[in-house]
Order: sequence, then C-alpha cells, then structure tokens
Amino acid sequence: MSKIRIDDIAKICNVSKATVSRVINNPEKVSKAQRDRILCAIRETGYIPNQFAQKLGRSEGEWGTALFVYDIVNPFFSLITRGLTTLSIQKNIPMFVFETLNNKDREELYLNTLIKNRVSGVVFTAGVSEEIVQRAHSQFPVVVIDQHCEHLNIPEVASDNYKGARQAVEYLLRLNHTKIAFIAGPGGWSSAQQRLEGYKSALSDAGIPFDPSYVFQGNLQMFAGIEACRHFTSLPQWPTAVFAANDQMALGFMNQAQLMNLSVPGDFSVIGFDGTPSVMQIRPQLTTISQDVGKISKTTMNLLFDSVRGKKVTGRHLIDTALEIGDTCARLRD
Repeated sequence: MSKIRIDDIAKICNVSKATVSRVINNPEKVSKAQRDRILCAIRETGYIPNQFAQKLGRSEGEWGTALFVYDIVNPFFSLITRGLTTLSIQKNIPMFVFETLNNKDREELYLNTLIKNRVSGVVFTAGVSEEIVQRAHSQFPVVVIDQHCEHLNIPEVASDNYKGARQAVEYLLRLNHTKIAFIAGPGGWSSAQQRLEGYKSALSDAGIPFDPSYVFQGNLQMFAGIEACRHFTSLPQWPTAVFAANDQMALGFMNQAQLMNLSVPGDFSVIGFDGTPSVMQIRPQLTTISQDVGKISKTTMNLLFDSVRGKKVTGRHLIDTALEIGDTCARLRD
C-alpha cells in the first residue's frame, strides 16, 4: 500500500489540504463536525503528518534541509557546518551535509538525490559550481555562503572579505612593512577575489606599486602555504610580511619557514584570515582576521527559513570581520 499523504485525506473528506492542515495544527479554527470527520479519516487511514514539512511551512512531500560544503576538514567550513546544523536541529529539522571537494560528479550525484527525495531548502558554501546552484534554485529555496551568483536572484551571506583584507594589509603597513606578499585563495571564488582586491586596494592607497610576483595562487590548504614560502624565498627580494587568504595557508607558510630556519615574526610577519579556535592554540599565536561564524550561520538559516516559508528574500548580506592580534607580526625596523 502506498504511503497516505495529506492530499488523500483531503480527497476522502472533500476538503482542501489547507483545511486538513488546520485540523492538525490549529484544530480550534475548524468546526467540530468537520474536525471530527477529518480526524476520523486520519485514524482510519493511519495517516502520519510530516512534522518537518509542517515546521518549514512547505508541502507534505518535502522534508529537512541540506548543506553542500566545500571541505569539511577545513576548520572554517567545519565551524560553518556545526553552526548551521545546530540551528536546524534546534527547530527539530534535520540538515543533511554533503562534502563536494569542488568535484562536479559529487555535486551532480548529491543534487539529483535531493531532487528525487525532495528537501525544503539548500545552503551552498563557496566552491560549488554556479551551474549546480542554478539547478537547485529551480527546484527549492537556496542560500549561498561566500558566493556571488551574478545571474541568480538568491540571498547571499558573506564576511566583508574586501574590508577584512584591507584590515590585514593596513595593520602590516602600520608596522612599517611595504614588501607585503599575498597567498591568494582559489581562482573563480568571489570571496577569494574580494580578498585579493582588498589587498591590492590597501597597497594602492599607501602608494605601493602592485607586484604580481608577491601573489601566490593557493587553494586554502596548508600545502599551498608551504609552496608559497618556497616561492617567496626564491625571489631576488623577499617580502618582509605575508598575508594569507586563510589561516591554514598561513600555518603552512610558518611551518615551512621554520624548516628553513627562518623566524616568524623575525624574518617574516604573517597574518591569516578566518580566526578559527584551533589556530589560537598554536605558538606563536597567529595574527588573523576573524570571521563571525555565529552571525554568518544565524543569518543564513534565518534567510533560508524565511524563503522556505514563502517570504521574498534576496540581496547580499555582509558580516563584519575583526583583526585579532597575535604574536606573528612585528614592527619592521627603520
């Protein structure tokens, strides 16, 4: 026997789905005679209401929410995952997490599974292809984190990456550094591009020419920081300070510098981006631009739930960053 749905109860009782829903959620709003008739049909058919669909205000065939995350091992993405799932669980709504690793086959498989089984809404972090986001957007409400989908009218949540990068570079400038290198994030990511633009803008405002050899293309993983250290120390003129687009690459740079008997902050001042709790335990303590993961998570889930309930939510929602001063930056001697 096929599963009984709210549509079946409505047909049996010759009423609308909305009336059945009111009997389940707000019985006082339905007359006693009609209420008794619908409750009798529910008992006789063994119909079980979908509590998740009710909580989200979506149709009976939809359940839960989903998250596509680039790299769950990365501390920042781990914190985002915990923040989003915790908020979803607080509403007794499951959130299903899929790690993409920037792999198109994975993304296709996950999305096809969600379309087949129906969910009420999806969150995408940076690193998921815009084509996948667009397909998902045609099926259910979507919110993106650290992504800019130019042709899609969907809500976006992100740290103010441009301003955060400027904060980092301006701090190094105040410490008399002018030879400032940058370990960039993945190409094609809007968050990475904004951090690069913030870096270049701060240098320009200080009257320092942009030097392409001082930019190393990274991928947010620690090994990229190791490679960046090898690259910068191969240059005729070494930078005196390095700003990394995330903490993991900053830590990779510091580890390689130590292996080369170089000192941080003696030979290089280093600053990262993320401010995850794990880096606070490493010595010397990394100076970094911290992201407000709690606010990012709360803003994202509020937008998702509002969209699921039928509210029109769009626009880019920027979250402020903060400079967290540790022990990896030092004033350059005149």
